[in-house]
Amino acid sequence: MKQLKLIFTIGLSLLLFTTGVSATATQDRVDVEIDGEMVVFDDEVEALVDEQGRTMVPVRFISEELGAKVEWYPDHESDGLVKIEHANQKIELFIGNQEYQNNGMNEQMDTAPRILEGRTVVPLRFVSEALGAEVNWDGEKKLVSIVTDDDLGDAAEGLEQAKDDRNDKDDKEEQKDKKDDKDDEEKQNPQMKLSISEEKFRADEPVEFELTNTGNTELRPMRVADVEYYDESEDEWQEIYFSINWFQEDEKQEPGETWTFETVMTENYPGWPKSGKYRAEQEFECMDSWQEFTVDLEFETIDPVDEYHPDELPDELTENELKLAEKINEYRESKGLEPFKVSKSLTTVARYHVYDSNQNQPENCKDEDGNEGNLHSWSDEGPWEEVCYTPDHEHAELMWSKPSELTDYKGNGYEISAMRSGGAEPDNVLEGWQNSPPHKDVIVGKGSWKDLEVMGIGIAGQYSHVWFGMEDDPAGYYLEP
Repeated sequence: MKQLKLIFTIGLSLLLFTTGVSATATQDRVDVEIDGEMVVFDDEVEALVDEQGRTMVPVRFISEELGAKVEWYPDHESDGLVKIEHANQKIELFIGNQEYQNNGMNEQMDTAPRILEGRTVVPLRFVSEALGAEVNWDGEKKLVSIVTDDDLGDAAEGLEQAKDDRNDKDDKEEQKDKKDDKDDEEKQNPQMKLSISEEKFRADEPVEFELTNTGNTELRPMRVADVEYYDESEDEWQEIYFSINWFQEDEKQEPGETWTFETVMTENYPGWPKSGKYRAEQEFECMDSWQEFTVDLEFETIDPVDEYHPDELPDELTENELKLAEKINEYRESKGLEPFKVSKSLTTVARYHVYDSNQNQPENCKDEDGNEGNLHSWSDEGPWEEVCYTPDHEHAELMWSKPSELTDYKGNGYEISAMRSGGAEPDNVLEGWQNSPPHKDVIVGKGSWKDLEVMGIGIAGQYSHVWFGMEDDPAGYYLEP
């Protein structure tokens, strides 16, 4: 907008119009400014205040000052037509008529446009606001202030900036509050980190846990442990373990101190599932205020039995198989007997049976007569014939024939078995057999077992099966004492 430096004075006097309407005269001075710049109208046309108290100004002058285009049509069927166009807005004013059109829509103003000395005058407020400006009246200063879109935008920008400033202030106050809260927390900030050496580990191998005091205050060690197991069949976590451990009053952990402890799942937690996902929630207490807080840890275990399938094992004895074979032979030698050779074929049969027992628990079967089975039973979940072995030995031949059914071994096989809920280990299964005369007789070759010469070893999970035979093994041996 161009700079306007002259002051416009509206002389309020009695004027005559072509419409014959008069206005009351007054000597009050009225100034007009647009966007803070004082403006002056053509000296030939004085503005007026009409009978409704409306300030009337030349339409072309004020419209063009506000950036609009003005066209005059004197031959219109009315006393004259004024068209004002600004941006996407089109206004049509009819001389002497309070009705006008705004973008084709009929509307009405409270004062009609008039002709004064060849100039069309219109209400100042109407035309200014119709063109998107804001009009304000200062009664004390007798000042009409017009603010255009640009300055309105500046004002809005100023308001937005003020809002941003307030938000910045609020943010700073919030940050200060957080800092104050953090300072308060740092006065006593108990924290504990629980970690594990491997997130996935075998349940029969030791795994190391670490507890580190990462806060700034003394802590008691673990007090409450809540362990859950993810049951895939139910798609939910199930609690399997809960304990409360109490400690002496003076037992504590300093900031930065780390405790380590080692566990073997199959030894320390015999009732737990040996494979799958676990999560442990450990609860601790702060020494000063006894404030309780928890630390979560998720881990996954691998059941060693899942890796015990005969088709996946290497062509050598596992550690526990070797230990059990050596202990059996040591026991025989202590009785003055020759040690057994460890047959590859019979070991394969023993491994199949251990795997089947851990996976399927075939001993829980019943035969066609309702007789309950025992540990010599085989399920229908493998490359063998199912057998529900009952105490009356009615199905004994189906068990004895397993070596020739599963391997190239030509003779029958005979088996001793053990199940330990806490996990089958060489020491505990041999001790059980030594204390059971029928099992001990097989090991030492007493009576009808005197011709046994070879054996096969299977031990994993909760089960151990040892097979014996009287024939040489065409597949060879793991041990030949």
